[in-house]
Amino acid sequence: MSLGQVTDKRLELAAAAAAGHSQNTAASTAATDASRTQRRVYRNLCRQKRQAFWQWTVDTEKANPRRLLQSINTLLGYGRLPFINEISAERFQEFFEEKVASIRVSTESATVPDRCWSFGHVMALRPM
Repeated sequence: MSLGQVTDKRLELAAAAAAGHSQNTAASTAATDASRTQRRVYRNLCRQKRQAFWQWTVDTEKANPRRLLQSINTLLGYGRLPFINEISAERFQEFFEEKVASIRVSTESATVPDRCWSFGHVMALRPM
C-alpha cells in the first residue's frame, strides 16, 4: 500500500465512524433522557416513601410524647456525634500500625498453624 492509499483508507474509516457517530449520538441522547426520567421517578418515589414513613411514625407515636420527641430528634439529626475533622490520614495510619504491632507482640509466642483453613472449611467446623 502506498502512502496515498493509506491516507485514503483512513479518510474512509473516519467518514464511516462519523456517520455511525451521528446514529450513536441519537441513541445516546435517547438513553440519557430515559436515564434522567428514571432518576426523577426514583427521587420522587424516595421523597414520597420518606414522607409516608415520617407521617406514619408521627401518627403512631403521638400518644407517647417521649417517643415522638425522640423520633423528631432523629429526623432533625440531633444526638448524632459531630464529625471530627481533627484526625489526619497520617494519624489514622499510625493507629493501625500500632494496633498491628501490639497484636504481633501479643501473639509472638503462639505456635504457627500447620495448615491454613479457607473460608469454606471454617464454615464446616462445628463446636465440640
